[in-house]
Parts: sequence; structure tokens; C-alpha cells
Amino acid sequence: MNAGKKNSDFHVHSRYSSDGHLEPERIISLSEQNELETIAVTDHGTIRGGKETRKKAEELGSPLNVVVGAEINTDKGEVIGLGLEREIQSDELGRVVDEIKEQGGEVYIPHPFDRLRGSAIGLNALEIVERIDYVEAFNGRCLLSSFDRKAEGFADEYGIPKLSGSDAHFGFEVGNLEPGPGRFLTAALAHALTKITGLV
Repeated sequence: MNAGKKNSDFHVHSRYSSDGHLEPERIISLSEQNELETIAVTDHGTIRGGKETRKKAEELGSPLNVVVGAEINTDKGEVIGLGLEREIQSDELGRVVDEIKEQGGEVYIPHPFDRLRGSAIGLNALEIVERIDYVEAFNGRCLLSSFDRKAEGFADEYGIPKLSGSDAHFGFEVGNLEPGPGRFLTAALAHALTKITGLV
């Protein structure tokens, strides 16, 4: 999965997310402009965006590697499945993990300790810790770096590989994977625009 690589963005949303705005073609174009080699399209509750983006990349002859995924809001917090070919039907944490694994997918925990998001899984991740394949140690929409540091510490403590994701919902967020002031300005703008559009 190119874990931890600067040229990979493992958390991107398309228009198939209720709060997403990006067409698959736009995701591909922006990814190429940002010199990304791998992206995961991880829409809320569906793999439709990932499959369409992968198909479009193939049709365009793009070198971009598109991983099909979905961000599932379980009863214990959000979990991403990577490498999916079938929709996840359950919303119960253990069963969601089962469905991901049964189709050869991988379990990726996004923004696990972002206390500003009610959807963060937090320490509920311990219930499935032996089945987690990746932890998102950097999320482009986390407003406090301490949230990422806690995720990184959790991954290190349990020996889980780390990935990074922009959590892009708007075009200017794609590839936002660098720490520093620019990251926080981008995150703040993204959150503000999400509220303004009413797509929450």
C-alpha cells in the first residue's frame, strides 16, 4: 500500500459521499498534478466512487493507482476498508471488519483520536486491534496536530503500519499531506466550506 509514502493519498472522497464534491475525472487530474502515484477513494458508505475513479483512470490511460475503498460509520466509530469489490452491508464494528476481510480487503482506521469528530473510533479500536492493517497517522483535516501524534503513538505501540490521507472533499485538499501551517489553513477552510454548503 506504499505505507507512509509522500506520493500516496489514502483518504479521498468523491461526489458519491454525501459531503463530497469531486468528480472522478477531477480526482485523477488533481492527483496527477500533485504527482501522486496512489490514491484511495473512500466515500462514506459506498465503493461506487472508487470503482468509477479506477475505471476512468484505466480509460484515460492514467498511471495513477486507484485503490477502491469505503469509509464505514460503524456503531463504534469510522473504519475504512481498502481493496474492496463489494459494498459493506453491516454497521456493527466486528461484522464490518469481517466483511472487509472476507473479500480480501484491508482495515484502515481513519483519524482515530480526532476529538472534534464524533465519528472517531478512539479506544474502541482496541476491540479489533489485532485485525487492523493500517492506522491513519496523518489526516489532512485534523485541526490539531496532537490528534495525529496520538494516532501515530497508537500505531507504534501496537506495531501497526501507518498511512496518510488528505480526507479531501474539495479539490484544493487532494494531496494535502504535509504538516505545517499550510495544512491547518487548508483544513480550516475545508471545514468552513463544508458547513457553508450544508453538506454534513
